[in-house]
Amino acid sequence: MSNPIPSILPALREWTGGTGRYTLPDAARLVVDEAYATELLPTAQTFLQDLRRVTSLHPEISIASVPDRADIFFSLAQSDDALEDQGYVLDIADRLGVRANTATGILYGAQTILQILRQVPDRRSLPRGQARDYPRFPHRSLMLDLGRKYWEMEYIRGLMEDMLRIKLNELHLHLTDAYAFRLESEQHPKLTAEKAYSKTDIAQLQAWADEYRIILTPEIDLPAHSVVINRYDPRLAFSCPSMAYGRWPEAQDGDWTINYADPYARAWIKELLSEYIPLFTGPSFHIGTDEVPDGDAPEKCPQLVRCAQQNGYPHAGDVLVEWINEMNQFVRSFGKQMQIWSWWERSPHSIWPDRDIIVNAWVAAGDSRVFLDAGYPVLHTAEDTLCLTPTLDLFPNEVYLYNEWNLSDHPSSIGYKICVWADQAEGQPDSFFEAHLRRPRAILAERTWNGGTPSRSLGAFLDLLETLGRSS
Repeated sequence: MSNPIPSILPALREWTGGTGRYTLPDAARLVVDEAYATELLPTAQTFLQDLRRVTSLHPEISIASVPDRADIFFSLAQSDDALEDQGYVLDIADRLGVRANTATGILYGAQTILQILRQVPDRRSLPRGQARDYPRFPHRSLMLDLGRKYWEMEYIRGLMEDMLRIKLNELHLHLTDAYAFRLESEQHPKLTAEKAYSKTDIAQLQAWADEYRIILTPEIDLPAHSVVINRYDPRLAFSCPSMAYGRWPEAQDGDWTINYADPYARAWIKELLSEYIPLFTGPSFHIGTDEVPDGDAPEKCPQLVRCAQQNGYPHAGDVLVEWINEMNQFVRSFGKQMQIWSWWERSPHSIWPDRDIIVNAWVAAGDSRVFLDAGYPVLHTAEDTLCLTPTLDLFPNEVYLYNEWNLSDHPSSIGYKICVWADQAEGQPDSFFEAHLRRPRAILAERTWNGGTPSRSLGAFLDLLETLGRSS
């Protein structure tokens, strides 16, 4: 009788069961294909540390083109293009073999091995068979609100480690907000908050992200949410009340929005971003663009109306879109793709942001269709289902997300993101948010890796999550 599919998180996409079990011998080796040693040695070292903790064995890394019987073998020598950048094939027979197109796929296959081992009493044996596993969505993401709340470095590292275990692959760092600029600045040292991340901290975060194959996406939120920036340099701020104030609590005292119509402010923003974009090695940089005063607010601002008229635009709202496109060209000059929040559409406009910008759509799931149909790559961050803000009583509904959530099959849907916002909870410890985040992020991992209806009940899924947590 063939072996049933192993129970892991997220569930395997494909499994062909063999018979019997493979057991790691005392003298097991981790062999890296010598043709791909440069690419795979860092991944092998990361896996080896975890394997030693899980099994109490102490295998060494060897480099060879052909493994021996009972070895663990990592190789990029395979031709399954459908696996793309994150999929892998796991062969469990007389040896363990993981094949993939990239080191990321190898590391994900290694996580599957570790999860299986954690669930057996001897921590040494696995069911024979073959898994072919790959994600439904390329972006499976979390966002932390570092602008309102300072998060400890060790918490962020632990979060990245857990993201790797469950194959989440993007961490979005919201680094600035109305009253805190959480980045050390050499150009503007007085702008930096008392508790902030130094250049050394950023380098460390990036190193952890590289080790755990996490895409680190930084965000400096502009042009709204900029009270601290405008008070640092008042020349940057709008003077018109309709743009200086807003309906959000942090916008009640003015200085909410940088005057993106002003050449001085535009140049200042570029100078600011030039200090930070090169610090991050990931493919994207996020510039915010959310909660700019909307509706008819732009039309009530003489500065915006004048700018629109000078440039031949029929709407004052076009100036925001034009600035977004200017910033897109600037971000792309660093070799990066720009990300923004959906928001520009809330004021009348005749032009659209460039279609190569990734839109983080935080409207209700069905409403994001307008961005998808317009040709934008869309990361779904729907406020009604994917926001965690305890003080505003916003929690991801676990039952809904696991059992009822319909994920988009639109070809422009690139993934989903849970956003952790710290509104009115700036002083809460990291553990306060972690208690609310652990289960939803595991559900996010399950649903976005597989896409379809889960094959097990929510109760069985949460039991597995607890089992893997206890055995880590």
